[in-house]
Amino acid sequence: MRRAARLFWVLLLIVSCLALLSDLRAEPYARQRIAFVVGINTYDNLGIDHQLVHPFRDAKDVAKELSEQLGFEIVSVPQEPKQEGRASAADFKKAWNQFKDKVQKDDTVIVFLSGHGAQIETDFYFATSDVPYSQFSRTEKFKRETIKLSELMQDLAERRPRLVMFIIDACRTNPFIPVEYPHPTRGASVVVDGMIVIFSATAGEAALDRLPPPYGDRNSLFTTVLLTKIKELKSASMPVFREWCESLKKGVKDITDKIHYEQHPRVYFEDSSDTVLSDAISQTQNMIVAVSHGCSGGPNGVPPVNWGALQVHGNTAVNAFSAARTALATGQTPVAVQQINSGLSELDALVNGLHMTCSGGAHGEDPVNYGGLKEIKATVKAKLDVVKLILGG
Repeated sequence: MRRAARLFWVLLLIVSCLALLSDLRAEPYARQRIAFVVGINTYDNLGIDHQLVHPFRDAKDVAKELSEQLGFEIVSVPQEPKQEGRASAADFKKAWNQFKDKVQKDDTVIVFLSGHGAQIETDFYFATSDVPYSQFSRTEKFKRETIKLSELMQDLAERRPRLVMFIIDACRTNPFIPVEYPHPTRGASVVVDGMIVIFSATAGEAALDRLPPPYGDRNSLFTTVLLTKIKELKSASMPVFREWCESLKKGVKDITDKIHYEQHPRVYFEDSSDTVLSDAISQTQNMIVAVSHGCSGGPNGVPPVNWGALQVHGNTAVNAFSAARTALATGQTPVAVQQINSGLSELDALVNGLHMTCSGGAHGEDPVNYGGLKEIKATVKAKLDVVKLILGG
């Protein structure tokens, strides 16, 4: 009986360890994985030479890979069998709102858009099937009648997902501007913190919708390469990292070099990482000041009893985050990740060390701003965790 009981507990321990290991392996997708996938072929107010062939099929194939390879739940614009590849602005927005409402804190989110679009100044605008005709000089009208990328980003930022990746297979030239007129070439600079944006082409370039033989005629140039790369994310330690993006870009270049076509995918996220680190430095410095007079007493408050040690933790965190910025700027990604981890550890020591450190009560009291400081620390940590995901650390 004792042997049987002992065997039971050993087996229970093994099962528990295996479950924990499984959870750790699944940790990059801590909650749900959800993707919004749309491909638009047909445009009511564009000529036949501006209708597209592959976006709907591209979206369908990407959705299949994300679902089968990575377990993503897919949300798309419902389309009738004879209306495949068509999505009005109203249809798009209705499906988007349903998708947005599904996204929860700490989810991993992918948005794939394929069709016509345009880069205008620092933002990207995605065209739906019913985008009205506008003369090439009517830029503001085109902006009003299309889907603004930065607004989609803000919608998702409010839901506080763990990581968001936008993959956009679209031209970045206004389809209503004749080819003989110059197109804007300014790249996207609007990237919300913690989000990655991958464009199939650089600003002012047309993304190739059809590939010549022998590359097949099922998907666009960019999506042809993308479909071979999605499954690589399954074995990655993080949902996406720099090497994967570089591999995607190289795959496109390998084909364009052979077919003599100019299309250069662009990835935007590096500026976001630096912005988050800069904000972490500022927030930590503000926390140090707040801690210095966080206890009741005197006209402006007094420091906690262990103020000296807390100040050291705060200053060390600032120095670590500053070192991480420098490492990023010089291409030393592993060092940057190490410094971020060091800074977060010091930030934990700063805030956790505040507990019951003010005079008063039988065992001391918490600073009056203790709750607010914990919230700030949590926000800083959440953003830096996303930076580490992006960096692959």
